[in-house]
Amino acid sequence: MAIIKRIASNSSLKGIIKYVRDIEKTSDKILSGKDCTSTNALSKMICTKKVWGKTAKRQYHHIIQSFLPGEVSAEVAHEIGQKLAAKEFKNYEVLITTHIDREHYHNHLIINSVSFIDGRKYKGTEGSLVDLKEESDRLCGEYGLSVIEKPFKKVRDTTAERKLRERGIKPWKDELRDFIDDAVNNTNDLSELSKYLKFHYGVEVKIQNKNISFRHPGKQKFCRGKKLGIAWTKESIEKIFKEKRKVILKKRKCNPNKEKENFRIKNRIDILKKGISRIEQDISWDIKKEKARQEKLEKERDVEKEEIDLEDDRELER
Repeated sequence: MAIIKRIASNSSLKGIIKYVRDIEKTSDKILSGKDCTSTNALSKMICTKKVWGKTAKRQYHHIIQSFLPGEVSAEVAHEIGQKLAAKEFKNYEVLITTHIDREHYHNHLIINSVSFIDGRKYKGTEGSLVDLKEESDRLCGEYGLSVIEKPFKKVRDTTAERKLRERGIKPWKDELRDFIDDAVNNTNDLSELSKYLKFHYGVEVKIQNKNISFRHPGKQKFCRGKKLGIAWTKESIEKIFKEKRKVILKKRKCNPNKEKENFRIKNRIDILKKGISRIEQDISWDIKKEKARQEKLEKERDVEKEEIDLEDDRELER
């Protein structure tokens, strides 16, 4: 299973490429490019923009493809990301990196905003996002990964929101959708979802019998999930969580010995930590005792020296 998220950002092309290539998050084996290489992606994308005279405004598009923890290796995740880029961004340079710094492996796709074929700017519409998710699900099925049967995210738009997007301004509801998508990707139930949104984004959640509502940090009123679109309703979110739990349960059944071994290893580590802690406490106590002993000896020497000096003074007086 893979979850697709589109990130809106106004940072520089150089900055985002530096971030996704961070050696603490990935490695050379899971860095690649489509119509560029992982090392010359920046220069090639800039060159394309200059050739077509389109160096202003949006510099790139950023897609994150996240996989369920333990379901896929870093190499397979990267291969799926490469195929996704080849299918969905045929006329654009794309840098593909796989990050392994979290429990769930995830791909970053950095797409040049300008086509190297005809100079056209890529338009990240809701329709293109749906196509992207469909292709991601198809590839997951091809590799034998789980695929969540879910309604595609048809957004309930207002005229005002459409006009904002046309002007390049992101509506607050789009931000809220992105926040919720990230939370669903990183949690396993509604309780965790609520805590995650509050901690990471300041979004408050109200869970009712049939509905779920969200309050954007910049707004005073709650917004029901169904007003954001069918995929953000309580029913749809719970369905995703249910599918995630099925996958996790299936993996545990397939690897019961691994679960037991992990438990044993954890126990051993805990015992070792406690043992080390006790040793450290004993050493600390021994050091304190030795220090006290030395201080006592010093005092005794000082007293003895004072007595000797006093006796010398008496001798001189005689």
